[in-house]
Amino acid sequence: VNIALYLARKTLPSPTTYSCLPGDMNSSSSTPEPQYPHPYDDGSADIVLQSCDGVDFHVLRSILSKASPFFDGMFMLPLPQRCDSGIEDDVIPTVPVSEDSETLDTLLRMCYPVQPPSLDELWHVERVVEAARKYEMDWALRSAEQALMRIAKTDPLGVYATACRFGLRDAARVSARYTLRLPVSTVIEALMQEGIHGECLRNLLDYRSSCCNAALAPTHMWLWTTKAPPQFWSTHTCCTRTVVRDRVGRVYRVQPWWIRYMASISAALRETPWEGVVDTTSALALYMSDGRGTCGRCLSVAVEHISDFTCSLHAQIAAHVAKVSSYSS
Repeated sequence: VNIALYLARKTLPSPTTYSCLPGDMNSSSSTPEPQYPHPYDDGSADIVLQSCDGVDFHVLRSILSKASPFFDGMFMLPLPQRCDSGIEDDVIPTVPVSEDSETLDTLLRMCYPVQPPSLDELWHVERVVEAARKYEMDWALRSAEQALMRIAKTDPLGVYATACRFGLRDAARVSARYTLRLPVSTVIEALMQEGIHGECLRNLLDYRSSCCNAALAPTHMWLWTTKAPPQFWSTHTCCTRTVVRDRVGRVYRVQPWWIRYMASISAALRETPWEGVVDTTSALALYMSDGRGTCGRCLSVAVEHISDFTCSLHAQIAAHVAKVSSYSS
């Protein structure tokens, strides 16, 4: 058994693929390999990890062994050695690894007592996740998953695809919530292009359907509106009101523009089931287009009442969606 066999046996199947530039592993032995600065310049380092692009990381076995059962087991085996100084006794074991220098630097900084690395780019986090799984670094894997959850707000589909590939349940749950902001056609097309289908896609669509039903509840059943302070569209008799029933048969007398606004919100929620579809400006525009702006009594309170109502509707939708059973990956 040697280190090459150990690496081959312990390497996990790669959900993503990347490689160094051709020729990176063919640098001349007479040319010193580049080396990262602190904390990889410690004179007491007792092993060198060499990235696939030929960068040396002088590190301590004791730190790697504590952070990684993989390395702990590897250090029990005979290691390849290289003489750095030309003195026969001054030999530092060198282990070539398949990760590029940027990924390796990030991973090692999660093990050393130094400033934690910045994880802002999805492609970078994906590589760190893959390496953390390979080297069995649980802390690094958790940190990378937390980074994915932050990125999910701006790239929910990319994060969801990554979470599915690596089986990261928390990242999948958070990104699934953010995908509700996108049209279902966009979600399906993007995930199919990422190679996400089958159970992962079905689970997401089932979750989305449940969220849609929950989000629609406040627009179909209006009892919650009666618990708010009186609103002009349902109490003022100066303007025409229409008798209407909600989905459970309760009778309400409201101005026609309000009915149209609730219908427009329902339509928007079917496409993107999240509270962000609620918009005070569009509610005010519907009110004004209904010719109500000529009634001074209603107009005097319209902005205040409509703003309060849309805030309440926003909160109602968010609360209903939050009650949906957690996404199951």
